[in-house]
Amino acid sequence: MIIRLDRLINWVKRYGFTIGMLCLAMGIGFLSVRKSITPILLLIAAFYFLIIFARPIWGYMIMIFVICNAFGIINLDYFSVTGMFKLTDVSLLALFPVIFANIVVKRDTIKYIKTPFNKYILLLSLFILFVVCYTMFEFEVSLESSIRLARKYLFYLSFFAILYYIQDIADIKKFLFIFIALAVCCSSLFYTQFFVGSRFKIMRYLLMDYQQLGGFYILRIYLAGSTPLLCLSFAICFWLTQCYTTQKKVRVFLILSFFLGIALFLCFSRARWVMQFLIIAVPFFFATKYEKAKTLKLTLITACIGFIILIVAQAVGVDFLTHLTKLIQRIESTYYEIIHQTGTFGYRLEDSFQRINMFLKRPLLGVGFLHHLAALESPKAAFVKDYLVETIDSGLITLLVTMGLGGVAVFSIVLIGFFTRSIKIIRVNNSPLLRGICLGCLGYIAGATLTFITLPCFTSLNEIPYITLAFALVEKVSQFNTPEE
Repeated sequence: MIIRLDRLINWVKRYGFTIGMLCLAMGIGFLSVRKSITPILLLIAAFYFLIIFARPIWGYMIMIFVICNAFGIINLDYFSVTGMFKLTDVSLLALFPVIFANIVVKRDTIKYIKTPFNKYILLLSLFILFVVCYTMFEFEVSLESSIRLARKYLFYLSFFAILYYIQDIADIKKFLFIFIALAVCCSSLFYTQFFVGSRFKIMRYLLMDYQQLGGFYILRIYLAGSTPLLCLSFAICFWLTQCYTTQKKVRVFLILSFFLGIALFLCFSRARWVMQFLIIAVPFFFATKYEKAKTLKLTLITACIGFIILIVAQAVGVDFLTHLTKLIQRIESTYYEIIHQTGTFGYRLEDSFQRINMFLKRPLLGVGFLHHLAALESPKAAFVKDYLVETIDSGLITLLVTMGLGGVAVFSIVLIGFFTRSIKIIRVNNSPLLRGICLGCLGYIAGATLTFITLPCFTSLNEIPYITLAFALVEKVSQFNTPEE
């Protein structure tokens, strides 16, 4: 009997996940497609098999690649699905069956997903579920209609995938190597496209537009899901530069920091510039004296090199000073526009006037996850006809409209929990690797929080996976909490 049980366990290990993936693929296929399901089922099956035969953590990287819209070099709309679930959702759902199967076979592995931060993720998930139910019953719309807007919040559950797949220091090193490699690949494509211009489109499936900035026209490339990838990678690389003492590692991460940081700057988003500054400034207050000294030294050297380049350029007749002055004025105008409700921010605020009225009528829970197509289902949802309740700019407005003050309270609790734990972990950890990760994640979340009024961040499908990744990496640091050998 024991031998047969062992054979059964081995058979489940070998074939159970494959069969489970195929069943899940068929289920999602039937939920997602109303016409011929054969092509999409073949695609999903191939996608799952790729995850099966590779290491499971590669499934997470494929999810990131999909969210980044394949860096604009592949048209993912070709694989688009109609219905409740999309390709991005499939890439997320594929992460969990292998976790459940492994936990069933090896009960002791459940320890990897047990952390004090779990209660915050579960609180957030339960609140999202509550708002979905509230939307259905309050406005008499279908579950499918509510899921259309709520499904992106499923990505907060990827927190558990990271906790499970990264089980030791070696895993976190491999993960960071692949993650930063993706960011470097994206930056390389971005630099090439930026300097080539729009004549030859490498990232052809991303939005590009020429805009006047500082007296000259520049090509703006809207990286969408790739921008937060660059932000988080830059944050981690920058603070690993400050935490490491080995010259070889310092040089590597210093080069990566400049490479990713300049790419972020060339996105020409003022909100991202502010976020980039906050990534450096906020963790600075919690760094050691040695790390602060290195940060100030690096800042001073960078400023001196920039000043020398500016002087040389002026001497040879290249007028960088005028353009630089206009650029600084543009940066300074950011918070002026917010305070006085003028400029781009004023325009966006005026565009969201109707959304703000929706919130004022239902301040506690907002209007829920009402998709504009819900107006066709119920007369109670008619006020969202031909109007999106979510804005692509201000995450704070989106949060207030869809989840009201209740949503603000829940997200505030989660963020307070994160900042409290991060600061506590930083103070007791001496490993350069783990400190750099923790400081980088702290800076990234702080930047996302303080720019939430002008960036979607916590309510954006493009950013939620990286927000969740920062949460999870800090929790892994708390689990290891041992000096690096």
